[in-house]
Amino acid sequence: MPFLSTNCGCPYQKAFRALRLKHLVVHHVDMEVIESDNIIPVDWFMPIFKIQWYQMLRVEQGADKGPNQVSDEEFMKDCVRCGRVLNTDTQHSWRWTGFNFGFDIVIFYARGTFKLRRYLKTENEMRPGQNPYDSLSLRSEKRHLMYRFGVFSLNKDGKIISKNETSIKTVSLTENEQVTVLNFQTEMKFPLLISANFLLTTPLQSNDEIMPSIRHTSEGYV
Repeated sequence: MPFLSTNCGCPYQKAFRALRLKHLVVHHVDMEVIESDNIIPVDWFMPIFKIQWYQMLRVEQGADKGPNQVSDEEFMKDCVRCGRVLNTDTQHSWRWTGFNFGFDIVIFYARGTFKLRRYLKTENEMRPGQNPYDSLSLRSEKRHLMYRFGVFSLNKDGKIISKNETSIKTVSLTENEQVTVLNFQTEMKFPLLISANFLLTTPLQSNDEIMPSIRHTSEGYV
């Protein structure tokens, strides 16, 4: 029996319910670890799987090209939160792994500038026999993305001594298009703590009459 279903674990259910569970299952290893740990009941994730499958179908079939005109409140409710530490002021590039509805986000840093690229493999990078249109990310020529990006420098006590942050922004990117997301406005001391929030799909609305069972579960699991 999962720990949270036991008498000992019951007092902790409220804390675990507050987690953004949908962001804990973006890789097949995540689900394997959750089952192996046997802490969170697997049936907690069933409504989330239903929502994610529905959203994936909407993206795949062109019904959802990403968030546009979404309120700040909705963004903060549904966005995925990512972090990273840059130890040196040298060139860096990385992606946060996990399923992202076909939007492969690659971040580049060089000389105080952070750039975001919607990465897609070129024909030369495809495996032999691979159809370039098999990829979910290629179903839509242009995709919308909302983000908020922040860079923080801390002292030895972990307190912020300088920072640069963006507001919540929306961009529309085509294949391999790149945009600058942040430039240092002041000199920053390394190492840097990177904080990024991304919203890749359009949030389900409370008044959406399509798939009411999906609407109900989306309001209960955020």
